[in-house]
Amino acid sequence: MGWQVIRTETCVLLTCDDCSEAAPFLEDMGTAHWPSLEAAVEDLVTGVDEELRWTITEGLQVCDRCTLKRRCKIDGHDWEGWWAYPRDPAQWMRVCRTCGESEQSASEPPVAEQEVPR
Repeated sequence: MGWQVIRTETCVLLTCDDCSEAAPFLEDMGTAHWPSLEAAVEDLVTGVDEELRWTITEGLQVCDRCTLKRRCKIDGHDWEGWWAYPRDPAQWMRVCRTCGESEQSASEPPVAEQEVPR
């Protein structure tokens, strides 16, 4: 009896309903595949740090980044202070601490809203 070179395996691959990205390996090693839906849900919902968790309910699966974007749509952004854009000091920028969205402005924001240089 020889070696069996080709075999068929069934696996689960999850993609985000919002951005269509496939779930990555948690160690950043490409696209993850699981032996069952239960194993995928365990890894992505309870087996990771809170900021990496997917939202998975009946009929919805949303990746960690899109989950944070949805949270900001509901609760509003948690903006850092404004700071001068390094490549163009006439441009001002700020970033949301929750979802990472950025916002730019050509006018200087009030001093109270500016980031203190470190």
